[in-house]
Amino acid sequence: MEEEKISARTLRRYTTLNGMKCYRPAIKTQLTPKQILERRQFAKNFLQKDLRYWGKVLFTDETQVLLNPTDHRQRVRRPRHRRNDSRYVLKYQSHGGGSLIFWGSIHYKGTGELLCIKDTLNAARYVSLLDKIIIDTKRRLSIRGFRLQDDNSSVHRARTVEDYKKLNKVKSVENWPANSPDLNPIETIWALWKDQIRSRAPQSMEQLKRIAFEEWEKISLNTIKKIIRSIPRRLREVIKAQGKYTKY
Repeated sequence: MEEEKISARTLRRYTTLNGMKCYRPAIKTQLTPKQILERRQFAKNFLQKDLRYWGKVLFTDETQVLLNPTDHRQRVRRPRHRRNDSRYVLKYQSHGGGSLIFWGSIHYKGTGELLCIKDTLNAARYVSLLDKIIIDTKRRLSIRGFRLQDDNSSVHRARTVEDYKKLNKVKSVENWPANSPDLNPIETIWALWKDQIRSRAPQSMEQLKRIAFEEWEKISLNTIKKIIRSIPRRLREVIKAQGKYTKY
């Protein structure tokens, strides 16, 4: 029996009639079955933790900031058949203009340290970083101590790092699941921070670095507190999604 071919136009019309519209897909990190299970178990284990716990956690992460980012989410309103008119084209530099890597931290009492990292972190560099930020963060936020949140990457769980934490009595949030940016409130801060950097349109790497530090200092305490208070909701969303993707 010969298969009947359906044109793309017919398929689009059929899916539209059945309520399936065309949307941009959400972009998420790839989750393995093991990571899905770990996310669900972590959410169940920590669901009952309240602000007395999360308010004492130092949330950390690394991120890349591009000098000339291309935001493909942008839209342009234009006449038909004028797609390539220069007035309606989103322009960017093909080489990207370069980028910087930052390591940052937030706490319920404010922004912690923000560092511009030149080299990829290995275990030795991470120990040096911790040795610096532990003292500086306590002084900056006027706190006696904190519980460190870092993910389960091989660097963060290296023997030398674990030995350093034990020697310096640095407690960590246990079993933080890998590939879980939706659980880490600093990811939301990164997004807001990058929007502010982009709005100032830095023209050089020097400007990018200066603006990045300036905008970091402008992040309001109320914003940080609001985002950290959302953690229980994030955990409930993970449980609801059976460890899979959430709206965060």
